[in-house]
Formats: sequence, C-alpha cells, structure tokens
Amino acid sequence: HNQTKREELNEQKRERREERAAQGGEDDIHALLAQVALHDKKVKQTEEIKDVDPPTPRCNCTFTPLANHVMAGASGQQNSRAKSAKHEVLLYGGEYFDGRKTYVYGDLYKLDLKKKTWTQIVAKKPPKPRSGHQSFA
Repeated sequence: HNQTKREELNEQKRERREERAAQGGEDDIHALLAQVALHDKKVKQTEEIKDVDPPTPRCNCTFTPLANHVMAGASGQQNSRAKSAKHEVLLYGGEYFDGRKTYVYGDLYKLDLKKKTWTQIVAKKPPKPRSGHQSFA
C-alpha cells in the first residue's frame, strides 16, 4: 500500500513539473532564460527614422562620435577587411531654457557628417530624459 501511495505521489509531482515546464515555470531554467532573452529583445528594440529635421536647440547634451574599431592581427598588421572610421555622431538628451521653463530631453539622434543628415533613434523603453551627463559608444 505504501509503495503504491508513494508511486502515485511521485507521478503527481512529475505531472506538476511537466505542466510548469510547458508554461515556462520556475523549475525550467531554459524557459526562464528564454523569457529573459525575449524581454531583453523587446526592451532593446529600436526604430530608426531617417532624414528627420535637426533636433531642437539645446545645451548640456552629449555628442558621441561613432567609429569602427580596427582589429590588428597576430603580426600586428591591420586587417585588410577592416572598415574605415564612420563619420557619424550620436546626440543624446540635453536641456533648453526658454526664459520661463526648462525642457529636459531624452531623445537620441544620429548625425551623418558626410551626408549632413539626421536620423532619430526611437527605443521602446528609452532611458529617462537627462542633461549634464556622459556617454560613450
């Protein structure tokens, strides 16, 4: 009788584990990792809107130059396939005071210095507006 009862309890536990795994339960590390990866992908999604008007006037924003890193091989020679430096700059945030009110921005733009065109980069979950900050790329 005890053996049958134990087998029945073990079977019930196994069924509950399978249900949780199918639902991405907390016992399934692969399901949890997949959920985290999906969440990160959604949060980090961006959209580029090309050829937009220049950003509004502002100060205390950051201008961050973008450049490709040139990789050196084992002999110290540069990789012949390495791209030349990009001529692009990111502008993020800043503030503007109109004499009565201060506006703080959280928008992100990319300026192509060769083409002299602006692209706005819109994130699904952007950081909060800020000014007087630092950035790097």
